[in-house]
Amino acid sequence: MGADSNLCVLHADVVTPSDVDLPPHSLPLTFFDVKWLRGPPVQRLFHYRLQDHHHHGNVQQLLSDLRASLSKALNLFYPLAGHVRLAPDTNRYELFYQPGDGVSFTVAEYDADVGDLASDGPVQEQGQAKTTHFLFSVDHRARLKPPLPATYFGNCSIPAIAVARHDELTVAGTGGLFTAFTAIANALEEVVGEGYQERWDGCGKRVMEAAKAGMMFVVGSPRFHVYDVDFGFGRPAKVVAVSGAMPGAMPVADARNGDGGVEVGLTFSAGGMEHFQRCFSDAMHAIGM
Repeated sequence: MGADSNLCVLHADVVTPSDVDLPPHSLPLTFFDVKWLRGPPVQRLFHYRLQDHHHHGNVQQLLSDLRASLSKALNLFYPLAGHVRLAPDTNRYELFYQPGDGVSFTVAEYDADVGDLASDGPVQEQGQAKTTHFLFSVDHRARLKPPLPATYFGNCSIPAIAVARHDELTVAGTGGLFTAFTAIANALEEVVGEGYQERWDGCGKRVMEAAKAGMMFVVGSPRFHVYDVDFGFGRPAKVVAVSGAMPGAMPVADARNGDGGVEVGLTFSAGGMEHFQRCFSDAMHAIGM
């Protein structure tokens, strides 16, 4: 690590389930799980402000408690401490756990003002294609037969892809908004309308075609309630989907102030933020907001 770096790793190890008698176990991946294997994982960075009572000793105790809690949680979800592999003598993937497996746990210090880290700043990227593809996931737990409960722990979503011409989206007034709403409604109908299950097998190919053409895609969901994640530090000052910094990504989460709103992250080319602000303001004015 360079001498000018503000980041200092204090501790790094592997946390294993606290129950040392857990047996080897495999968990087969479903159709909904496998399609996410080759994509980059969603990675979030939680910023917390230390309160006055969080002096050094208390912080060390919180970190120790956090590590112990993770170890206990892995007793219930111990396949997650394993790794993905092809099941023996098959072409199906599974999560496989064996004693000794665990998850990495790293403690590091970074010398910076959390207020600066929690600020909202623009991120630059390449410009948009002439045809805009907008990808978002649709929850299918309640649409399966029989439906899955809301507590189902696993993937159960299908990508929807809205397609519209760039020039039609940028029409002044309500025209651009209407184009966007229509494209999203059509995409939803395709993945939840009659015969939608017959189109599941081709969803991977459609995503790859959209990616080649250039697309925007939603990362996360306000239903995850990331600002309710409390590790003993209180509510986060800011939650950032660092994996959402890639071109085309649009991180979405619940609002940090807890008023039921939605927090959206956007990336633009140089100068694009000012243009977006003007377009957004014009659109809100056109619909009376």
